[in-house]
Amino acid sequence: MFESCTGQRQCSSGEQKCANGRCYRSNWECNGIDDCGDESDELGCPNTCDFEQGWCNWTNADPTTSWSRSSGATLTDQTGPSYDHTSYSSSGFYVYLETSGLAAGSRAILQSRPYDHFGHTCTFSFAYIMNGQDVGTLAVDLVTSGGTRINLWSRSGNLGSSWFTTSLHLGQATTGFVVQIIATHGGGSLGDIAIDDLELRDCFKTPIVIPPTVSTADFPVDSSCDFETNLCSSWTNSPHDEVDWIPHSGSTSSYGTGPSTDHTSGKVSGHYVYVESSGLSSGATADLDSPIFKKSGLMCQLNFAYNMNGYSIGTLSVVLKKPDSSGNQTMWSQSGDHGDNWITGIVRLGQISERFQLVFRMSHGSGYGGDIALDDVGFSGCDPSLKPPKCTQSQFKCKNRWCVDLSQRCDFTNDCGDNSDETGCAKLSPLYCSFDDESQCGFRNADDDDYEWVAARGAAYRYSSGPNSDHTTQTAQGYYIYTDADYTNRPGDTARFLSQTYSKPSAGCSFVFYYHLNRYRGGSLNVYIKSNNVENLIFTVNSTNSATQLWQRFAFSIAASSSSYQIIFEAAHGPYYYYSGSVSVDDISLNSRCGTAQVVPVSPVTTPPDCDFESQGFCKWKNSFFNDYDWSIDQGSSYYYSYLPSRDHTLGSSGNSSGHFAFVRGTYFYYYNYGPRTAGLTSAVMSSKIGCYYIVFYYVMSNYPGNLTLYQYPVDSQGAIQQKGSHDLYEITGSQGNSWQRARVRVKSMSTNFVLHFSAATSGSYGSTIAVDDVRFESCKPPQSCAADQFRCRNGYCIPSTWNCSKVDDCGDSSDEANCPDECDFEQDFCSWQNVYSDNTDWQRYSGSTPSTDTGPSVDHTYGTSAGYYIYLETSYSSNGAQAYLESPSYSVGKFCAVKFAYSMYGGGYSQMGTLEVQIITSGGTNVVWSKSGDQGSQWNDATVSIATRGTYKIRFVATKGTGYHSDIALDDVAMIPCTGPVPTLLPTTQPPPMNYPSGTCDFEKNTMCYWRNPQYDDIDWQLRTGRTLSYNTGPSADHTLGTAQGHYIYIETSGVPGGSYAALESPLFKKSGYDCQMSFAYSMYGSGIGSLRVYTVDGVSGTRTEVWSKSGNQGSSWHVGKIYIGLLSSSYRIVFNATHGSGFTGDIALDDIVFSRCDPSIKPRACNGTEFTCANKRCIPKEYQCDSADHCGDNSDESKSACKGYGQCSFEVNDCGYVNEPINDNFDWVPGRGETLSFNTGPPSDHTYGTPNGHYMYIETSYPRVFGEQAILDSPEFKPASRQSNCRFRFYYNMNGATVGSLAVVLAYTSGRSYETVLMNVTGNQGSAWHRASFAVATSQKFKIRFVATRGSSYTSDIAVDDLSWTPGCPAQTPVPS
Repeated sequence: MFESCTGQRQCSSGEQKCANGRCYRSNWECNGIDDCGDESDELGCPNTCDFEQGWCNWTNADPTTSWSRSSGATLTDQTGPSYDHTSYSSSGFYVYLETSGLAAGSRAILQSRPYDHFGHTCTFSFAYIMNGQDVGTLAVDLVTSGGTRINLWSRSGNLGSSWFTTSLHLGQATTGFVVQIIATHGGGSLGDIAIDDLELRDCFKTPIVIPPTVSTADFPVDSSCDFETNLCSSWTNSPHDEVDWIPHSGSTSSYGTGPSTDHTSGKVSGHYVYVESSGLSSGATADLDSPIFKKSGLMCQLNFAYNMNGYSIGTLSVVLKKPDSSGNQTMWSQSGDHGDNWITGIVRLGQISERFQLVFRMSHGSGYGGDIALDDVGFSGCDPSLKPPKCTQSQFKCKNRWCVDLSQRCDFTNDCGDNSDETGCAKLSPLYCSFDDESQCGFRNADDDDYEWVAARGAAYRYSSGPNSDHTTQTAQGYYIYTDADYTNRPGDTARFLSQTYSKPSAGCSFVFYYHLNRYRGGSLNVYIKSNNVENLIFTVNSTNSATQLWQRFAFSIAASSSSYQIIFEAAHGPYYYYSGSVSVDDISLNSRCGTAQVVPVSPVTTPPDCDFESQGFCKWKNSFFNDYDWSIDQGSSYYYSYLPSRDHTLGSSGNSSGHFAFVRGTYFYYYNYGPRTAGLTSAVMSSKIGCYYIVFYYVMSNYPGNLTLYQYPVDSQGAIQQKGSHDLYEITGSQGNSWQRARVRVKSMSTNFVLHFSAATSGSYGSTIAVDDVRFESCKPPQSCAADQFRCRNGYCIPSTWNCSKVDDCGDSSDEANCPDECDFEQDFCSWQNVYSDNTDWQRYSGSTPSTDTGPSVDHTYGTSAGYYIYLETSYSSNGAQAYLESPSYSVGKFCAVKFAYSMYGGGYSQMGTLEVQIITSGGTNVVWSKSGDQGSQWNDATVSIATRGTYKIRFVATKGTGYHSDIALDDVAMIPCTGPVPTLLPTTQPPPMNYPSGTCDFEKNTMCYWRNPQYDDIDWQLRTGRTLSYNTGPSADHTLGTAQGHYIYIETSGVPGGSYAALESPLFKKSGYDCQMSFAYSMYGSGIGSLRVYTVDGVSGTRTEVWSKSGNQGSSWHVGKIYIGLLSSSYRIVFNATHGSGFTGDIALDDIVFSRCDPSIKPRACNGTEFTCANKRCIPKEYQCDSADHCGDNSDESKSACKGYGQCSFEVNDCGYVNEPINDNFDWVPGRGETLSFNTGPPSDHTYGTPNGHYMYIETSYPRVFGEQAILDSPEFKPASRQSNCRFRFYYNMNGATVGSLAVVLAYTSGRSYETVLMNVTGNQGSAWHRASFAVATSQKFKIRFVATRGSSYTSDIAVDDLSWTPGCPAQTPVPS
């Protein structure tokens, strides 16, 4: 057919007209071919294929293996779909790969028709199902006409029997290509993969892109751009970013993200601009630039509406650029999902006297659910001729001369724009509470309500029912208070949060707070003001009428009164029975006219709070308010039994499974973002005059649990925990088996009231478990006698008689396990038990996991290790129903009253487990006295069976195989319990004679302990040794003195010792010491099961212990030298080493070469020179070490307030001290840290300031999405020039712990004159878990900043931290000009 080159003909019947005037046949419309030449015959076509009528334009591209079109189920059971995705019926069609008979690696390729190009907004969506244990991989590729293959998406493995959908952003392309869907077979017949409902959307529209041009204007005029007529001729796309802002109307192309209407009209036909996030890489940016303006007036502000709706929203920022000066300033920023709402944003710019430009910057999060939109962007009040208004008496005058209402002063919102309305509020207001300093601000949970308020962070508390971030910091790291009813609560239940009492509010008193209710699971929030014993409701809201993704503000004027008042927040359970009470509150404030807080001191307990977690619940212990999640109380085998202990410790030792214990476990039930999470359990406040006590408790740590730490914290008069002066009493890390372990540690004497605090840090592994039971306190002096139902230990303490011979060292000196006849742990042989030949098969002695998978134990019961032995029935090769008999010798009646044993009956959930019986055989026959059938979980279980018979008898264990090989049955620790138990007596103790003062060296070479001794009150003893210790991979191989295998040292042998056992080493009593008395010693702490080594000075009169040195965990195979300063002591004293066992047999700790020096009281102190600091104890240290957050004097006088006068210090405990993240030239940020970082085996275990997990520092988190080589830059404030004569020094501490740590550079960055930098330090690679000190002299004639540049290593174990930054008095002050 020939067409005229000029003019346009009329289209005939059966033809349609193209946009360019050409004609085409009607049946060619939407045929996937550009017949018009301008694609107008293909515009608006759905380009979908549901396979109901055929293959559409899709074809098989691999002749060897093809996709098949089918309906209903595929040919093979347990794989593929049973219905299509379009109609969800067995009659609907889909296409799939049939894998029966295919070789592993076979591929089927489904290919689209060729396309010339795609538009910018083009997306490809489809449904898929990957069901079956042999499923391989499904992938989507783009293949260009030149043969280049681009992988867009892939999934592998069995995803179950449900259909899934996905949408891929194909992006703009100008060359020809095809789409290929590739199914690769994994191997086996259960690997069918199916797809359905393929759709290409918005692929042939020419995208409207805002041109990247820049205009210049005098100042921003009052205006608003609604994007209805495209570009408003003012805002432009930057040519220097990765993606553009696009005008759009209606919903965006991806499901569940972006707005559904514009902001201007609220209609789907209205326009806005947005960034399409499908196919973008994480961190990709889109910049929308304003013109360049010459100046602005005092009242200038930027107004806009924004929408940040989607599960993977990144960040939207407003950046101020000044072309004539260096640096950009972030004026406003928001991150995360804000729901499908248009929100008004205001940025107060104020007066700018140089050229400037504003940029809207979108930084992409991850995934396609990250569309961000803008609308109604404009300026107001920017004319420089406008004068600022005069503030009224009811207004606050901001530093930038804006006026805001007085009620907005100190309300946790930056209403001024320069934050001056929020400056100094903590001192002005009786209540200014953000909860971010981990203070409850005088609030407490009511005693008579139904559930409790807790502190929370981020959205990840119970099913993401909280807000995404707190209100204060707008980050997931900030705290808010939260409550959510659980499955035990019912509609109408309440949680009440009570403030302290405030006195006499005056006129103008303003009460403000922010609240958030979950739209689906929220209950209601009621707020009361209680005065004169009457509660007045001032506010109420429920989730049905006020639930958004945003924090909402409420303000209330409290009337002037002469009466005191109290604030009450009440959350009420919603109408649904399960989890219907999600309410959050943050940033509570009272202004300066609201009276003063009436502080009521807390009354401490005078008797330590024992707790067995039975009828009294938590007793006088409670969950800490700032927990990541809570401790719970439960019974064994009733709640996820495969992870929890099978029984409690209190009653479980006698076979009773009804006892309770406290526990925490790591699981997504509490947190969707996996990683370490802590739960604290805090005692009642205890009096400082409570006396000397040991705390004894039992614990279980299983399934990669993390660690359990016991802290002792001083508290203030209101019971608030204080970090300074705290003590780490006990710590245990890693799996310890599923049996109860004993811990005993002395509570330290304190001059203030205190609390004890269990901190459990679970690993985030599903089912990781930490449990505690039988927390009790023992006086330092044993009782004179024990009750009739108690057993007296050799050390004088009393335990319940039922704990005697329980295979647990409850006494702490093993005396309760020392005289237990007829016990067999099978470590050496079968003892007196025998296999009986009248059965079908035999019991076998074994260690580790049994040969068959998913059955039998993996460790023994005695030691909880794979090296310990047990006996078991191997069921792989015997017939179903086969039996194995194990018989005792003959016993006479009256000698034993019970048999106790541990058993394992684990079958991996295959329902094949058989039966275990206990029989008593007498001359009169055989009686079954105990029986258990079926799978009992993977843990060891304890049982005690009473013996009631006459004459002589035997005990027989009968194990019967079930219906398959998943039925191995095991026994361990079989003990015959005597009818009456022994009563050990208290051993006498002897003290060596006192010495005048310490002196000399003890190298243990004369095969003696010198004057050191093993006391009687500890658990295990120090032993003399030469050469290696008895266990592999622990302890030294030679002594420290000679460095040979013939040299002597002392050590603790931890094989077979329960975790938490400790050995004390005591010196004689010394009468005096010299002013510079010091002690050094060599120590070895090598092994994965190392606990801790601590050194104390003990007052000879009061017995008060003072910890002077400590070290925990594996320190490597070398000897190390420790030094402590004893100094001049005013009374007699002794030195005590305490070595505490961690876990397993690799926990040996050794000592050698204990040396005292300069302890003679006749040695007089020398005068310190001009370069030295004189300590209070008369020691001399270099002034370089004065006031650097470390005790170099030994008495902390170099860190006292008077010694630190004129020094600059930053510990990051209160704020960031003006240190800020570089906004542009790096890839990610430094963040505040506390305790361990989010990843294992990297970062510091605690801060440097306090040395506890509760102190703060700054660090880089290098987990996903961070990649190798990315940098984070932390800048100090700007400093004035520092002359060489000023002797300015900058000191700090750094931590670079992790196998893949990158580098830390410290740079002197000059901010005036010629711009360049001087590198002060550059450290690379793993530096271990310790904090390291660095110090530099600073001398420059220019203004400068200190810049920390941290570079990420090759993996996530590359966290880097800094803490305790300090400046000497000669250093300059900060400049007042912001950088």
